[in-house]
Amino acid sequence: MSTKLAPTAVETNEIAASGDESARKNGIAGRRLAWIASFTLLAFLLVLALDASLRATVKIDPYRQSNRSWVWWSVKALRNGPPPDVVICGSSLVVATVDETDATYLKHVVDQILHWRCEYLEHCLQQRTGQPVHTADLAMGGQMVSDVYSLAKVMLQGRYKPKMIVWGIAPRDFVDATFNNPNSSETVRYMTKVAGREMFDTGHSFWDRVERSFDKAFWTYGNRDQVVFLQHRLLKAMLHSLGWKNLEENNLPQPLRQYVTENLPEDEGIDHWGVVPYYKGLPFSDNRGEYHTRYNPFKPSIYQFQLRYFDKMLAFCRDNHIQLMLVNMPLMQANMALMPAGMYERYSQDTSRIAQKYGITVLDLNKPGLFPDQDYRDSVHMNGLGGQKFWQILLQHWPASTAN
Repeated sequence: MSTKLAPTAVETNEIAASGDESARKNGIAGRRLAWIASFTLLAFLLVLALDASLRATVKIDPYRQSNRSWVWWSVKALRNGPPPDVVICGSSLVVATVDETDATYLKHVVDQILHWRCEYLEHCLQQRTGQPVHTADLAMGGQMVSDVYSLAKVMLQGRYKPKMIVWGIAPRDFVDATFNNPNSSETVRYMTKVAGREMFDTGHSFWDRVERSFDKAFWTYGNRDQVVFLQHRLLKAMLHSLGWKNLEENNLPQPLRQYVTENLPEDEGIDHWGVVPYYKGLPFSDNRGEYHTRYNPFKPSIYQFQLRYFDKMLAFCRDNHIQLMLVNMPLMQANMALMPAGMYERYSQDTSRIAQKYGITVLDLNKPGLFPDQDYRDSVHMNGLGGQKFWQILLQHWPASTAN
């Protein structure tokens, strides 16, 4: 049987000291937590006050943003120009038919950023009708079907509603393997900012719903693009005062430009994308590697999603009484060979089936021999001579109701 001895006086003092130290540490921890809680509450109240102040004083312009993306330039040109009779949509395949053709027709370099009409088409239509015709070019590099629909739904209403849309389509617009979802598109993000998230049935995930809640609860968060714009405007004013006068141009060295392109939001400056007139001996560019990446692997979910938006776009034109000219864009056989087996046939059948549902016939310009290799500057894009030939063929099929 063991006997437990009572603690000595020294041990008793040590226990008491240990208790005092523990109490002291707990007191410090408690005061620290109270300080953190008070600081957090104060910071939250300051944020609320700043948010309320900005809500009351800042005038919202949904079209402005700090980065000048391609769609930003395009919408700016549409809003500042005359009401369009004809709107042109499509990816870079269509961009090439406009810019390469106009550069050759006008005999001077065309700035792709600032050139938002097809002057060659306007000239041909005016010769036919005897009346001036205004075009607006909304075609952009990488434009997907969902991008076209978002632009049409937000912009092609009221004053900007055209009589006719010319829409050049191609398989990449439906199957781009590098494309994730509409929310990742600069065009849809910008149109969503202009018109509100409710305009599109995209983004129904948990985090999308959380973000929408924050958008509504906090003005600063919901209008973060406006805050960044104000910061950029202040910075530009400071740089102007220091002698930096050409801030609208994009004169970055190539390595820095590549880094910016890969890591920052799209920002396009003037004098960046110059298109030269066609000349004999113009070098041919082999871009098959890029398109192999875009075609492969075939992703059924992306394809079906874009088909749904193709249907929506055709329904939009019908409901708004806009005549639609659908053009299946020409491709070189070398580009066609990059597609997975059966993909092109599926694309052709599905787009024709949906078009027929709305009484539209697709003008198929992707026929062997129609555009020889010398009409291209790479495996998909027309050069200046090929572009003129493209528009001449379209004019042969131009609807009589819009030619008068």
